[in-house]
Amino acid sequence: ELIEWLDEYSKEYNIPRNEIEIYNFEGLDQILPNLSDELVEKAMNYMRDNGVNVKTGEFVNKIEKNKIILNDGMEVNAGTIIWTCGVEAADFAANSGLATDRANRIKVNKYLQTEDYANVYAIGDNAAAPWNDDQILPALVESAQQTGECAAANIVAEIKGGSKEELDPDLHGVMVSVGSSYAVAEVMGLSLTGIPAMFMKHSVNMFYRFEIGGIKETYSLITEYMKEQASHKGLLPQLFGFVSETSRSLWLVLLRIFVGIMWLYEGYTKVRDGWLTSADYLVSGASASPIGDYAVGWYIWLNEAIIFKFPLFFQIVVTLSMIGIGISLIFGLFATLGALGSVGFSINFLLAGQYAHWSSDYPGHFSPLFWFLFASITLIGSGRSFGLDYYVLPWLKNKIWSRPKNKDQDLQKVVKK
Repeated sequence: ELIEWLDEYSKEYNIPRNEIEIYNFEGLDQILPNLSDELVEKAMNYMRDNGVNVKTGEFVNKIEKNKIILNDGMEVNAGTIIWTCGVEAADFAANSGLATDRANRIKVNKYLQTEDYANVYAIGDNAAAPWNDDQILPALVESAQQTGECAAANIVAEIKGGSKEELDPDLHGVMVSVGSSYAVAEVMGLSLTGIPAMFMKHSVNMFYRFEIGGIKETYSLITEYMKEQASHKGLLPQLFGFVSETSRSLWLVLLRIFVGIMWLYEGYTKVRDGWLTSADYLVSGASASPIGDYAVGWYIWLNEAIIFKFPLFFQIVVTLSMIGIGISLIFGLFATLGALGSVGFSINFLLAGQYAHWSSDYPGHFSPLFWFLFASITLIGSGRSFGLDYYVLPWLKNKIWSRPKNKDQDLQKVVKK
């Protein structure tokens, strides 16, 4: 990742760019041993093309002040030395009193029970889980998830007196970021590099965040992840250099309130017209039918098969949703959900075909619904500027998702007992 910061650091610390060199020493014969030779070579080429001196099969013998000495006697002068040799488990594992391997991972059997206590299980990066007879399961997200599921099932089985299941990992691949602007990946036999690999990695990240965090953390994860990827060194600026979170979101407040008022008024008119009491609107042939002259074929089928069967229910859902979106955007309360709801309704209206998608009668020839759609997308995450999200979201995070105090100490007491 230093590659992407060198230009900025050279200016910040007033060091000529041509005087800065990066060396990457790897003791093994190649970097990224879990990937194919082809992907390894592409990662190597990317680093070399960006001025990184990659030395494989070179072990560091000694580190002195501003100097590295290799096993073959080669000396490299260095102003900054970053040591990233090997992977060890957290200090908690080493200090737990349980048997560990040389990387401080807790030794477990095929049921993920620790060697010392059959009723204590270890999972994820902290566990030396057996894999392929004589190997240890690599420290990957999938490993953590699958060991967690296996341990949970075995704990339940132990409580209920059932039979335990053996760990049977099913790993789908490996994805590696080479900084934030390049990646290599091997997923289900498919080799990816560059932008496709980056998209795959970020998609998998989001998938696991949803799966592990559950519904209650989904909102926080989406907003924080999108903010991170729109930041100076996030995914979007790397794909499109001019996209970054440099503009002030203050000016979005006016747009957010305007769109919110539009939705609130739309919901009000439906309440006034009786959408909450009379099932005469979302039915075939009604003047307020959601199907227009330009509707998409499958959308027509969906309405006839489902919506028209339960008109009053969907009228209530639509009306209350519009009011909810309006309130959300006007007051900036859960604005991301409100903006996503606005996006959904905008897409729905485009599919419904009440108006032509483009016509010479429209400004710019495109339906105004497109303006509404993209305005809604822009409002995602806008509630922190002059909105209640600024106060509510941190409070919720602290109340619901905060880490219990003294969790590590409590677990150590359980282990000692």
